[in-house]
Amino acid sequence: MVGMGNLPGGSNSLAYAVSDDGLVVVGHGDSASGHQGFRWTASSGMAALGYLPGGKVSFAHVVSSDGSVVGGFGDSTSGNDVFIWDSINGMRSLQTVLTSNYHMNLIGWRLKFVTGISADGKTIVGDGYHNGRTEAWIAHLDRPVNAPAAKGPSK
Repeated sequence: MVGMGNLPGGSNSLAYAVSDDGLVVVGHGDSASGHQGFRWTASSGMAALGYLPGGKVSFAHVVSSDGSVVGGFGDSTSGNDVFIWDSINGMRSLQTVLTSNYHMNLIGWRLKFVTGISADGKTIVGDGYHNGRTEAWIAHLDRPVNAPAAKGPSK
């Protein structure tokens, strides 16, 4: 067993998910700037993932099998939000990514939690509110950006 430490200025950390090879761990902890999600590797240690725009908290709860894609939830200027993180794009609102980058029609949806990511990081599942009712969702991030709009987070 190896202790993973804490974020700078923090005194607590919780691990929630691990990559298939056990080399990447995600979770959340407190830090000098507040409560935030982290990604840990033995070589780089615990790295804060940051916050969504206007946010003050983030929680990393799922990771792809190779550790390259992280999902979680937090807050932002639009209230409670879910995020996707990768080393190229950083933390982004998943709802914004799905509507802006994948042209999905999410009218009536408010994504609440990301609960799983596929091995390749291209399929994400979770739950949210759809027209005021709790509903599970699945989003596929492997379709072309210019594909026709889909109904709900899927497709």
